[in-house]
Amino acid sequence: KLLGGMTYNRNNSPFLAVTGEAYPNDIFRDPSQATYKSTPSASNSDKYLFQAYFGRLNYSYKQKYLLEVSYRREGSSRFGRGHKFGDFPAIGAGWIISDEAFLKNVSFIDLLKLRSSFGLTGSTGGIQNFQSYNQWKNAQSDNLGSYKGNPYFFSEQVANPDLRWEKQTQFDIGLEFKIFNNRLSGTVDFYNKVSNDLLLEFPGGATQGQENPNIVINAGSLRNRGVELSLSSVNYSTKDFNWTTDFNISHNQNKVLNVSGISPTSLSGGSSVATFIGRPIGTFNMIRWAGVDSKTGDEQIYDKDGIIRVAKTLTSTEINAARVGIFDKPATPKAVGGLTNNFSYKNFDLSILFTFSVGQWLYDEGERKSSYFTGNEINLRQSAVDRWTVDNTGSNYPKLYYNDAVNDPLRSINTTRFLHNASYARLKTIQLGYNLPEILLRKVNVNRFRVYITGQNLLTFTKFPGWDPENVRDLGGLDNAGVQARNLGQGFTEYNLPQVKTLIIGASIGF
Repeated sequence: KLLGGMTYNRNNSPFLAVTGEAYPNDIFRDPSQATYKSTPSASNSDKYLFQAYFGRLNYSYKQKYLLEVSYRREGSSRFGRGHKFGDFPAIGAGWIISDEAFLKNVSFIDLLKLRSSFGLTGSTGGIQNFQSYNQWKNAQSDNLGSYKGNPYFFSEQVANPDLRWEKQTQFDIGLEFKIFNNRLSGTVDFYNKVSNDLLLEFPGGATQGQENPNIVINAGSLRNRGVELSLSSVNYSTKDFNWTTDFNISHNQNKVLNVSGISPTSLSGGSSVATFIGRPIGTFNMIRWAGVDSKTGDEQIYDKDGIIRVAKTLTSTEINAARVGIFDKPATPKAVGGLTNNFSYKNFDLSILFTFSVGQWLYDEGERKSSYFTGNEINLRQSAVDRWTVDNTGSNYPKLYYNDAVNDPLRSINTTRFLHNASYARLKTIQLGYNLPEILLRKVNVNRFRVYITGQNLLTFTKFPGWDPENVRDLGGLDNAGVQARNLGQGFTEYNLPQVKTLIIGASIGF
């Protein structure tokens, strides 16, 4: 089979800001209908163009040797001149081993298929339009006044004409199987994905003279390597009773291979994360907490030389120097997965889903804010009841001070005190249903009537002391810095609303 084609997407989002006052009545809403109208205070036209050509060839020999070859040439207006198009080929192959003569007489094997693929894909990395061009701003449109009575423009963004596609090279190999008369089936997959020419927002110096000194560049490479396993089984099956199980687990190892000479703390994502070569992206970069001084109740930390110091006595320079990579407490899990059991007995059915995540650590910014007495509307954590006092010198909770210097936002003493193991197992969903008998449905001309009750997030098993180990903080918006901050700073939570426990009662009807 041969397939070919193209895609073309042109987007133009014009923007015009005007105001109007004193309308005759509520029916009139257009600014031109107002008694007093303003001239346009701002205008813009955000244009974007994407174009691609693609082709794909599928070939099968004897229905057991499979081959697929594909090619895409993609172009985006967001990249620099001479770099707008990228070429992305891929090849995949499959072998149905169970159809070979040497396995024909193996009765318990129903399907055994080996498959593999290798290819190159491209990504725009979430960058914005016109990122490769110099951008200038009209000062008067932003109410910034004039220069000696004359309008003027100023540089908003420096150009990067070499901006190009972020490219991912990926290799996959997997095995599919069905055995014991299809009672047990599953897949095992291994993948290795290397991303090169990463699109990163690099902080430029304020002396450049731009309103936004940051510049998006292609720098560094990143590897994701992992294994995924999924299993499905028919545990018991009779006319009246059935029980099936689905299980999946995956492990991903993330590793920064190269950052093109950029310092670990230069990339956006917050002062408490850094990008180290040979380590996962978004590694915690914090001050190690050394507990409470039993004599004074003050918080202690380890300085850059590993010496225990009273935190509030350190200068900002000493605090920043004390930050180290926390390599034994990763923000990403070592394994994630789920387990579903489905039961049916006559007209009743029951489904139970557990999910789990193991090995990740989470920094609780909400706990940090709720652990210092500032006199504002934030309540203290309950653990403050057991704080250090002259009668409780063995406490792990420090003495309370009003406006404690350790909590000074200008000093940013983020310590591992609030970094917690966030592994969990959760009863995600449980649903019990009942289908009304057909003999009753026929009397009212209904094909199907099912009532059910569903519970969500009913139980969570975790040592994480915060509200929800599954909720992380959204660190940024939709611009380059926001997307990058979310990717780098994924191990943080604050006052995020935890996933609520819900109970749903419903019915589904089919005619």
